[in-house]
Amino acid sequence: MLYDTNTMKKHLIILSAIILIFIIAGCSKELKGDLIIKNIAVIDVLDGTIDNSMDIVIIQDRITEIIPHRENNTYLANEIIDGKDKFIIPGLWDMHTHTWWAYKEFFPLLMANGITGIREMWGDPAEVKKIRNKIDSGLVTGPDIISSGAIIDGNPPLWKGSDIADSPEKARALVRNQKAQGADFIKVYSYLERDVYFAIADECRKEGIPFSGHIPFKISLEEAIHAGQGTLDHFFGVLDFCSTEKEFLTTAMHATDKNDSLFEARKFSTFLTRMRFENKTYDPSQLSNLMSLLAKSNSWVCPTMIAAEGSIDRSTPDFKPKDIINYMPDFAVEDWAPRNDSASIKSRVRNRKIESDWYKQTTSLFKPLKDGGVKFLAGTDYPNPNCYPGFSLHDELQIFVEKAAFTPLEALQTATINPALFLKIDKDIGTVEIGKKANLIILNANPMENINNTRQIDGVILRGKFYKSTVLNDSLEQIVRKVNSADQ
Repeated sequence: MLYDTNTMKKHLIILSAIILIFIIAGCSKELKGDLIIKNIAVIDVLDGTIDNSMDIVIIQDRITEIIPHRENNTYLANEIIDGKDKFIIPGLWDMHTHTWWAYKEFFPLLMANGITGIREMWGDPAEVKKIRNKIDSGLVTGPDIISSGAIIDGNPPLWKGSDIADSPEKARALVRNQKAQGADFIKVYSYLERDVYFAIADECRKEGIPFSGHIPFKISLEEAIHAGQGTLDHFFGVLDFCSTEKEFLTTAMHATDKNDSLFEARKFSTFLTRMRFENKTYDPSQLSNLMSLLAKSNSWVCPTMIAAEGSIDRSTPDFKPKDIINYMPDFAVEDWAPRNDSASIKSRVRNRKIESDWYKQTTSLFKPLKDGGVKFLAGTDYPNPNCYPGFSLHDELQIFVEKAAFTPLEALQTATINPALFLKIDKDIGTVEIGKKANLIILNANPMENINNTRQIDGVILRGKFYKSTVLNDSLEQIVRKVNSADQ
């Protein structure tokens, strides 16, 4: 039987339609999960590339699928988020915080700013454990916490409440005790004697627990690195390596007679004294050697420059704090008040000049150091003066870009993939990838174009649960109302 032309055309049209249906069906997919973000731009913090129009599936607290978005994809989930014209990045880490004693006040500020992880630099392991248990049980919404025990310092310590190590034997015992109590790492401080510091480093190696913090006044950068210190916080003591008076400084640090050492007498053993020394004796020809030493080491730099800015601002006569000070508890605001600075006006002017010069010099070195392979972490040291939980982490990223000439990607890495690598948990966090923990931030603008866009938060995903920015901001407004009502 022969087909006429019209019949053949009809059959071809039908066949083409069937084929097209199969093609479309083959491109579409049914996605199932607890939470689905559809049609969002995924930023790769490893190289800055962006995969536009992606669908992300989250089951419990893990990312289980990331595929290209198609209009005919079907979704079955408890919650579906439209990510059109939005961007997603890993949750941010603040790698130098002081939180546990005020977590009820500070956690809402962290959440509203997309801080999903913190490194607590003066912890109480028993209390931190209680807080973690409350988070795990859903009683409290808060970040992942990596915590030290109490600061270990010399005798007398700078801060009341520190663990005092005035002998190598006591230092070793403190390391063992803090580990047994549940500390994740040991924090060393500025006034440790040399033999005590090296005893801590040795005991940490034996116990398999890392140590970080300040480079003590009597320890050189090379010695701290060789001892295995994980982070060099605040950049204190790092520039001593580039001093034209390095030999004198080394002699002073090794001195046992208090009358012979510039830095032995407590009135000289101050951060300002060290800053002034570094300012006056800096030798730029040594920068390449500093870069090589740091880059080849396992030590990371956590400069907390926003804390340095806060200290400078506090001593400025006409300084006015940001409106977000209304989010801070009374004890912090009172502590920050310039009237509580015991220094004379003349001393404040001198100190501000020392700190400002050191700040400018230090931040100018970050970019060449970074380009030379030195590893950086973002931290704030809140609640030091004018350092705000959550908010100041974005300020620190801004400093990296605007004052230190980092690219937005390099700055973002200091609060995402770099903390993950340093903490050796990059299999779980640090990038937006299948299998990783669903600690994420949805942004309304691209941070690769402007680092301040990390502040443009549409929502935060913490352990697989989505928190809309409006809800998070409402919690902040409640804090403001409490402050205002208390003032009336």
